[in-house]
Amino acid sequence: MNKSAFLIGPDEWDQMIIEDLSTLDYSLFAVSWKDILGLRPAFNHPQLKENRIYRSTEREINNLLFNTRHIVTQCIKMIKDKNISFIVPTHSTNGIQYLIIGFLNHTFGLPGLNRKQTGFWYRKSRYLKYFKSLGFKVPSIFQIVPMKEYPDMRFITSFPAICKPECGTGGDGVYLAHSPEELIAFFQPAPKDEVVKEITKLLRNRDQFGRMRNYLFTFIRSNYLIEEFIPGPVISVSGIKAVNGVEISLIYEIKPSDPPFRSENEFLVPFSDKKIIKMICSVVSQMVKESVFPYGPFVLDFILDPKNTLRLIDASPRFSSTALQFFNPCYGDTSYVERSIKALWGKKIDIQVRNNPLVYAFSKRLPLPKGRLINFSQTEPFSECVIDWKIPLKPGDEIYRERNDFLSARRGRITVTGKSIQEAEQQWLKEYKKLDFLIKEIM
Repeated sequence: MNKSAFLIGPDEWDQMIIEDLSTLDYSLFAVSWKDILGLRPAFNHPQLKENRIYRSTEREINNLLFNTRHIVTQCIKMIKDKNISFIVPTHSTNGIQYLIIGFLNHTFGLPGLNRKQTGFWYRKSRYLKYFKSLGFKVPSIFQIVPMKEYPDMRFITSFPAICKPECGTGGDGVYLAHSPEELIAFFQPAPKDEVVKEITKLLRNRDQFGRMRNYLFTFIRSNYLIEEFIPGPVISVSGIKAVNGVEISLIYEIKPSDPPFRSENEFLVPFSDKKIIKMICSVVSQMVKESVFPYGPFVLDFILDPKNTLRLIDASPRFSSTALQFFNPCYGDTSYVERSIKALWGKKIDIQVRNNPLVYAFSKRLPLPKGRLINFSQTEPFSECVIDWKIPLKPGDEIYRERNDFLSARRGRITVTGKSIQEAEQQWLKEYKKLDFLIKEIM
């Protein structure tokens, strides 16, 4: 078999996939893109044989169709030139990338997501309706609000209500409205002058209303869903669908940030309630086995409601960045990528059963206030329990409190292990106190 793999728009979390596949003697190629705002930085890696970096211009940012055609053209050329055998469903696969991958797989006869499924995974409303028809629990969708239109309040029957992009954006722009007034404010009209300079200004000076919705409509071109708000923890499940069964690889809890934006903020790995785990494994195995999930890796997100019922809120046929990060330290497993790719090709895999982890992990974004960083220092080295930390901050950087745009990663995060989740969380606070920040408020 030709062992040439292709990545579309990889980022820093995909380096684990790149390194694992390189170890398995795959030749790796990529097409990356960056925009002139720096919201999507171009990513490169020494083990990529070639990475064609495509730079979006102002015109292309404001014309998604024009931009997508150029990216697809680059992808087609790479697949032909390098005799690519499959496209890697990277962790960053979301939104428009599903449409691109499905088209390319169909055109070149590659395994994985096919053209008929792309619209299905691109629209949350479609797959939530589909899983509901199979008997699984999902939140009630009050309304789908098309781009640059406004909600009809007659259909919003309860508050709080969750507003989220329909195409899937990895947690960006998920807004919690507590009242009709907040919901209306969020959907306020966009400014008339939607040029890049104006959008940059909005990103820098936004308040809790309206700004993010305008940004998403301008750059991602997504409809918005308005759903019922269901209280309860967010449970994420990473796994592999193979011809010989379904593997539940990792179950963990995600704690969102405080309102108004409900984005991923804390990760507690793995989930430890054995009774709930048994229920999750049963529901997920049935859901993946009986549905249109392609072979390969998958991610499912649920809300565990007050009655301990799982409500599906998100589903993706791709790798999970959290699973990639935590498999090895928590379980000593380095074969997740290899088994996922083997499954993608329609082959049997050695299905793993997760028992007691070696360690537990707690990961959290730095709780920094919104403002401009004046000075930053680390007063003493981190302890050995810190397995990963990213603090890409330098004096002059602007920091945003919530993860409601692509600049959120600049806040940084620290990941700590312990003998229990509680111990890891306590140790995280000790490690965070080793950092010293001076931040000036931005008006």
